[in-house]
Amino acid sequence: MAVLLTWALFVGWAAIGLAVLKLGRYRWSVAVLLLAPTVGFTALVVPTYILVRFGIPVRLLAWPVLAVLVATAAVTLWHTRPTRQRAAGSGRQARAFALVLIGAFALTGWPLVAYGFDWVAQGNDDMANYCLLATGYRDHGYARVPTLGDVAEGRDQTQAFVSFVLAEARPGSEVLLALTSAWSGCAVQQVFMPVIVALNMALVAAVSGLAVMGARRRAAGVLAGALLAVSAATTYGVIHQLIAQASGLALLCTSLALVTAPCRRLPAGLLLRRASVCGVVFAGQIVFYPEVTPLLAGGCVALGVRDLVRRRLDRRHLAHAGAAIAVMAALLPFYLYGCVSFLAQQTLHGNQSSEWMRAIFPHYLTPLGPALVTGVLPISGPESPLAQSAGIVTGMVILAAVVVPMLGGLRRGWNFAAVLATVAALGAYLYARDAAFGVFKIAMFAQPFLWAALAAWAVARRARWASALAIAVLVAIAGLNVRVQFWYVDQSCGREQRVALPAMTTLGTLTAFRADYARRVADGAVDRVLFASNNMVLLKLLAAEVRGTPTGYVGVNPFDSLIQDLPFVMTKSPRLKMHGGWREPLRALCESYDASFAAGGPTICDPDTGAPLHRVLNALPDQTDRARVLFVAGTGGVSILNRHRYPEDGPAVVCAPLAEMKNFAVFCDATGARQNFFGMAENHNISYNPIEADATFRKRTMAGVGHGMVLDVLNPSPRVRVLLSYTGSFKTDPTGRRVAPVEVVGDRRAAVGAVGSGAARLVSPPLAPQSLGGGHFLVLDLGPATPNPNRLVGVEKLWAADLPRDRRVLAAHVRDVSVLSEEEYAAFRPPQQVSKFPQDLLHPHLEYSGLFEEGWVGQEFKVRLTQPQAGQEAVIRGSIPRIGPDGAGFRTELTVLLDGTPVQTSPLGTGDFEVRVPGGAATGPRWIECRFSRAQILPAPDGRRAVALIGSIGFEPFDASRSRPPEVLSAFPADLSRPKLDASGIDLDGWVGTAGRARLWFAGPGRDIVVRGNVPLISGSFRTDITVVLDGAEVGQRVLTPGDFEVRVPVGTGPVGPRWVECRFSAVQPLPSPDTRATAAHLTCFGFEPKK
Repeated sequence: MAVLLTWALFVGWAAIGLAVLKLGRYRWSVAVLLLAPTVGFTALVVPTYILVRFGIPVRLLAWPVLAVLVATAAVTLWHTRPTRQRAAGSGRQARAFALVLIGAFALTGWPLVAYGFDWVAQGNDDMANYCLLATGYRDHGYARVPTLGDVAEGRDQTQAFVSFVLAEARPGSEVLLALTSAWSGCAVQQVFMPVIVALNMALVAAVSGLAVMGARRRAAGVLAGALLAVSAATTYGVIHQLIAQASGLALLCTSLALVTAPCRRLPAGLLLRRASVCGVVFAGQIVFYPEVTPLLAGGCVALGVRDLVRRRLDRRHLAHAGAAIAVMAALLPFYLYGCVSFLAQQTLHGNQSSEWMRAIFPHYLTPLGPALVTGVLPISGPESPLAQSAGIVTGMVILAAVVVPMLGGLRRGWNFAAVLATVAALGAYLYARDAAFGVFKIAMFAQPFLWAALAAWAVARRARWASALAIAVLVAIAGLNVRVQFWYVDQSCGREQRVALPAMTTLGTLTAFRADYARRVADGAVDRVLFASNNMVLLKLLAAEVRGTPTGYVGVNPFDSLIQDLPFVMTKSPRLKMHGGWREPLRALCESYDASFAAGGPTICDPDTGAPLHRVLNALPDQTDRARVLFVAGTGGVSILNRHRYPEDGPAVVCAPLAEMKNFAVFCDATGARQNFFGMAENHNISYNPIEADATFRKRTMAGVGHGMVLDVLNPSPRVRVLLSYTGSFKTDPTGRRVAPVEVVGDRRAAVGAVGSGAARLVSPPLAPQSLGGGHFLVLDLGPATPNPNRLVGVEKLWAADLPRDRRVLAAHVRDVSVLSEEEYAAFRPPQQVSKFPQDLLHPHLEYSGLFEEGWVGQEFKVRLTQPQAGQEAVIRGSIPRIGPDGAGFRTELTVLLDGTPVQTSPLGTGDFEVRVPGGAATGPRWIECRFSRAQILPAPDGRRAVALIGSIGFEPFDASRSRPPEVLSAFPADLSRPKLDASGIDLDGWVGTAGRARLWFAGPGRDIVVRGNVPLISGSFRTDITVVLDGAEVGQRVLTPGDFEVRVPVGTGPVGPRWVECRFSAVQPLPSPDTRATAAHLTCFGFEPKK
């Protein structure tokens, strides 16, 4: 149905728009057909908006307006129908354009086929605002003074956007969404993506029509439309739900085509007709997106200057444009003043240069900018360093080459080239001012005119081979764009968790919630609804589904600032200057709201010092009568909180009576621990950043977290524990990836016991939340937070290298924060062993700290595992790498602790090792902790400080053969890694210097000490004495010369068990270069053997 709605909208707009153009006596032509969809949606919205301003809801206007326009269109098109021959000719000419439009839908809108109305795409905050405003227009009309019940009790949060009305923010997109919602019977949030995909198709059609009319070549129109259909930058705007931009650019192309159309020979009456149509489109331009009006004016001025220089300025053009402006003013007399005020505010915002704005939109100020403008690279995409550099260079070449068609087209009088020149001049000005947001927007404004200029220039080559070559180059560029475009669209479905609401689309969350909520309301089980999420978009979309019932917000209220900012908006409101009667009711509303909510929430203090830590910024909602309060919150699919009970592969939203929510953690926006949207200007204090893909665990997510987080625990147990799963593995500095020293603050401070580097999953000691003002608060103190330095490659370092690519200031990446009762923690049953990395680290009852996800460890780590039976052994297996030419000599000592008590210390060298430690008589969960005395730096580009790659750690049954030292060392280097072996002075390859010793197993009488090996022939006169020592006493001696040797010394009697065997040499000689080690012999056997 979503696909059908998209095409119904597009075809319906085209029919209505074609009729409007025929009323202006435009001839039947392919260009007119292409401009018709944009004219059509304008013709629907402008009269609806005029009536809505009189207070009539869109739901009452939608069908009458549609009926009048459809009837008028039918009559007009019948009376102006073309001859059969002309219709057939127009159909043949339109085939290529139809294929382009079908391709535009397929490339950008294919998720509508897969997910229908559930496709939420990026989940942009602007989209949620559009949906709420459109819902308000649909049900209430354009403007009314909200009541305290609407906003304070949350009965209708669409009215919280009264500030948008006061600022005369462009309402065209919202009116179009409201119309579509009323026609289809669907919620606005359901029809949003079908509408914007249809608008993108209208934009593709409009740029095709503009190119046909401007360049006077159909081929230019086909190529321009095809290039825009695959434009990655344009698709980025669609996926990020910039609906006003999509409609505004379509209107800009259409306005430009109509206002610059030839009119030299038109009679006055026909000129006035066409000016009227153009005036309607101008009206749509300022209602939908006045921000692009300067580009239209700049393009027209550039063309006028060109004609004036050539003395070809046509006064009829000026008259036509003037009449169109007059029609626009006549249609929207009261909106014009507000529109100018709004445009001035937007211009100031786009022209603004601030550090935090540059940090949010850095990419277009860097060498990556040209590649993004031309679509050959994605923003923050998974590109290799070589591909990144190649894409940047390609983008620079393309953007530099565009100057030729731009200037050449301006000389020829191409209208799209004139606008492109205006865009280039404005972009250069904004770039020089470091206006990051302005450059970001201007890059997307440029897309239709950039591709139209390139397409027209390519087909206008006189030589066929030159034209074919130019088209081939454009096809190659289009191919690069298709690659990036598909990645953008694919990601919008939540494929790699790169969107704000990754689980919403695939799980159909809004549809499921809508049905569940309707059922509960029908059963009479809901008196109030409480929402909780750190995600602004989720809260707003849910609020749009729940209207008429009182609502409240725990932790974060997305509408609070809209009302608190009203007094400031009122001082600048153009609407209040014409509707002074609103001023007093609005002032009373603000005063009443402030009296209830302005104080915010309580202040959480340090339990040891009493010093204030954080103040909760949102007032706490009423939570009485919990059985009839419906609690709705984001869970594992969209939040890192409460994943122990609500995992990621479950529903994205929980919907249950508040009384049933036990120990449920809710994020709170607080001083020093801000929500990411509200705290965007103070990024060093942002607590909880948007979730992102987990680079280790496929299809899982995590979130970057700052130095602190404030939680409100709903229905807490008297004593609770906090489970934290987090990692420092993704910090840019490889030497600074220590596990964050987290402390939980409640009625006391409790450290979770973090050790080592890498990742951790730990449970805090028991504590009680601080009960303040009806809330129950815990604070997570994650320690110092640091920014991630840039990791630039290749030509990306050319300029703006100091501009942060990642503005976040993070202490760790967090995978789960859950609050547990003592009973829940007591029921933990950790696994017996961890052997598969990283999969085993996902066990829900596992605790660990200091393990990198792939198994690398630093100098300290610990794991809580289950010892199922008494008498078992703790077994640690792994490998110590040999790094560099001197790595063979690396030695470290491993001390193993069980439940905090040191049990055994074993010296280790490079290579595989196995350490076995007796577990004793205890059973159940136990901590195994390992401490190494020395570490190494892993080779570049890794750079981490690590000791070993752990293969497995856990409890195993006692194995006598592996639970004692070996009797003999004969296979090097394997025998040196045998468990229980303690050896020194013997290299991994068997070479020994002045002395070598090992602690070996003596099985009883009838054994000899055997030392077998070879003295190398390096110097013919070399001789050395070998002395065999047993438990510190010399037991044998012999002179050795170059060649093989065997020394056997009888042991006699002695206790069975481990004994120290040592061989000492009186002289050594250096091995030949490049080895140069000082050695006496190469051992092939060292230990105890039965007597011969």
